[in-house]
Amino acid sequence: MAKPTPRPRWKRIVRRVLITLSYVVVIAGAVAAVYLVRFSSLFPATNIEVQGLNTLTADAVITAAAIEPETPLAAVDVEQVARSVSGLRAVESVTVARNWPTSLLLEITERTPAIAVKLGTKYMLADANGITYTTVDKKPSLPIVLAGPEEQQIIADSLAAYQALSAGVAKKVTEIQANSIDSIVFVFKDGDKVMFGSVEQAELKSQVLDQLLKKKGKTYDVSAPAYPTVK
Repeated sequence: MAKPTPRPRWKRIVRRVLITLSYVVVIAGAVAAVYLVRFSSLFPATNIEVQGLNTLTADAVITAAAIEPETPLAAVDVEQVARSVSGLRAVESVTVARNWPTSLLLEITERTPAIAVKLGTKYMLADANGITYTTVDKKPSLPIVLAGPEEQQIIADSLAAYQALSAGVAKKVTEIQANSIDSIVFVFKDGDKVMFGSVEQAELKSQVLDQLLKKKGKTYDVSAPAYPTVK
């Protein structure tokens, strides 16, 4: 039986060269693609879409995002953009996503107003955590607290105490006075006052207050719910 004729050496060399060249072409193409997408101006982040706005404007959000013009979309640091936008007080959370080829989507969740701080003739809205974030001229349909706009814990505790009141009592409240977390005072529309103290034992204090209001008086003190007084 005849032996197979060996392949000429030059053909083997050519085959190896062709295989090597094919690898080089593939790698070069991949490098070129990465460069075009990440570093060139072929796919810049030219369109920034902002969703979920209520009190904020798109311009304010885009300014806070601080994305340099002509930045390639792939090179945008979405985590840094999210941190920058989160610095706006009205922003509770934000997600940032690329939308190829040239768009960036910012989905904003703004804070929900739960209480308002009176500032002269204006009102500063705050969320349930006591974080103030925007000012309005018209009195909102929210509980009103007299406190410093930066007194986050006092504002939050005032809201928590208010929310513990029964519906009928809450309707009587025209404003909340709070010089500290231990001195929350509810002022009724007729001028009567409730010395509530701190938010501790709020549910018990509310129950005691419901019974105490059956007595005539101008000042109702439930700061120590075991020893309520009426004056």
